[in-house]
Amino acid sequence: MTTPGQTYGVSPFFDPVAHDLGLSRAAVATAYTLGTLAGVLPAPFVGRWIDRRGPRVAGVLIGLALAVACVVMASSNSALSLTIGFAALRGAAIGALSVGEPARDQSVGS
Repeated sequence: MTTPGQTYGVSPFFDPVAHDLGLSRAAVATAYTLGTLAGVLPAPFVGRWIDRRGPRVAGVLIGLALAVACVVMASSNSALSLTIGFAALRGAAIGALSVGEPARDQSVGS
């Protein structure tokens, strides 16, 4: 579920987004960078919230936040709204959803 916020999920859309919004590729990359930096800021708070509420409740709410972030991205019409969309997308997918992933047991035969 984190693919929409991952670089490999976003990068195929750089050129089409730049074209549709009339922005340079550098402007889209700047929006992506600023959105990434802003999106990661709430991660420590989200981690504590997940610890208190549990991964099931948090997963549902974060999944909904990711859906809203996708709508924001689809509605972007300027560099500012694109930056906000990237922040929401990166924050929900990378800064929140990936934090709530259950730990995998790395031991063999336990």
